[in-house]
Amino acid sequence: MDLVATTLPSLGLSATSLAIAVIVFAILALIALLLPEKRSLDRRMRDLTGGGDKKGLSGQFDMSTIKLGLGWFYNHLRIEAAQKIAADWAAVHSADSEKQHKLFMQAGLRHPRMPIYFAIGQAIGGVGLGAGVAFLLQANSAFDANLALSVSVVLFAGLLGLYLPSTVLKRMIRRRKEAFDLFWDDAIGLLIICLDAGLSIEVAMRRIAHELAVPCPVLAEEFIITVADLSLLKERRLAYLNLSERMDLPSVKSVTIALIQTEKQGASIASSLRTIAQTNRQARISRAEERAASLGPKMTVPMIVFFLPVVFVIIIAPVVLTANL
Repeated sequence: MDLVATTLPSLGLSATSLAIAVIVFAILALIALLLPEKRSLDRRMRDLTGGGDKKGLSGQFDMSTIKLGLGWFYNHLRIEAAQKIAADWAAVHSADSEKQHKLFMQAGLRHPRMPIYFAIGQAIGGVGLGAGVAFLLQANSAFDANLALSVSVVLFAGLLGLYLPSTVLKRMIRRRKEAFDLFWDDAIGLLIICLDAGLSIEVAMRRIAHELAVPCPVLAEEFIITVADLSLLKERRLAYLNLSERMDLPSVKSVTIALIQTEKQGASIASSLRTIAQTNRQARISRAEERAASLGPKMTVPMIVFFLPVVFVIIIAPVVLTANL
């Protein structure tokens, strides 16, 4: 400790700077581990079915290179086993593990140890934001002026940092659902065309995934995962149920129920999907009509506040001016 105390001032560093540097490095390492690797749909399909190649492109530097470097540090520091044990224990003994797992799946975060990473992110957010606010208040001598108020602000900042990852997760889920629902009706129409042409449901979904990969990568990815589930799972209905749980949208649930019932009864999938598409189209038209009908009441308050005073000024102003003359 004496050596550290004498070395840090000589280098122009302080204990606070060193602590901030360590916290920033830990946050960057966590972000590098959690960031998904950008891969093409073909490569994702091969990985899901177990046929992915182990060799990468020569000279390519992406997030996998950073992950390999961090994995090297984990292996040499001998903490990977401890991390695995702690993550597995937390995932099994957590009361809300299943609910959190569904939320992560809806957000597109499919890492098996995502709950423990999310908890670490919450801890880093709470401690980091609270410590940052405490440093700012200490620099401005706020603790000496009003200790109770300063402590309350630090506690509020810590709670805000704990709640911030949950807010980001909910936002990711909402944006993912909106992106999926925007092209869902188009995907159903393309699926009907492919089924009428004689393609199977797996081939049709794979073809639609490649067609919609650029405008809607979320829907393409979910279709590829569903195709892999249809090939690997024992019961085909489980693949449709997994798709419904990952998206958690009423339109997706209705389609999955129709697919399960038609395959169970041996009916035509295309005719069922055509009926659902027509129902969804009518529901979309009804929602548009409701929004158009609600514009009148919504415009009442802005017209009273902004338009009527201007009309009164235009009507009364000439009378007042002529009376003064």
